[in-house]
Amino acid sequence: MDSLLKNDFIVYLEAQLAYLGENAPVVVPVDTIRMEIIADSDFDIKDREAVIKQPVGRGSVTYRNPANKEIAVIDYENFLDAQSENVIKKLELKKPDFIVYDKKTKTHFIINELSQGDPNNKRNDAKIQMHNAAFHFSKVPNIQRFLDGFQKKLCVFSARKPPSTPEGMADAFFMNNDFIPEPIVLKFQPISKLGYELIETSLINFF
Repeated sequence: MDSLLKNDFIVYLEAQLAYLGENAPVVVPVDTIRMEIIADSDFDIKDREAVIKQPVGRGSVTYRNPANKEIAVIDYENFLDAQSENVIKKLELKKPDFIVYDKKTKTHFIINELSQGDPNNKRNDAKIQMHNAAFHFSKVPNIQRFLDGFQKKLCVFSARKPPSTPEGMADAFFMNNDFIPEPIVLKFQPISKLGYELIETSLINFF
């Protein structure tokens, strides 16, 4: 997916801007995409940290990966941040936080928007952000073919504010049922029409 973003998606953005005429802003090529390949059985991710992977309970969402699959986590927001505000505004691009998928078995492709706080303040915006990414991906043939290879495509909104915890307490403290709610299935027709399930959860299972 990283090479598809650097090549096909950038070409797609250029083509969209070409319709705007001579005064259209210029797309910036992206040579390097911020991403991590994670095979831990349990890990968190968090936005705007020096390292994407965080200890369990320290991020906005927990991933469970008992088979130790190679999970690719791409900082999609960071990828789009390479573009000028003019490009973002002209093309009405939104910036969900991460793209997450298992590289080999291709069971899940996830667009994951994170929030540290009250989900009620972010839920509607999160739906729009994730739909925007899914919509633009669907317009790039090579990306759509890549996505069609996955068993499930998900848009996941994760909102969780970790409690303050004394240094040295076990990570298991963070895994109790009160801290991680059951998945909530959300309805948003524009996302479902693109073939994605929309859920809200702070715990994502890769089985």
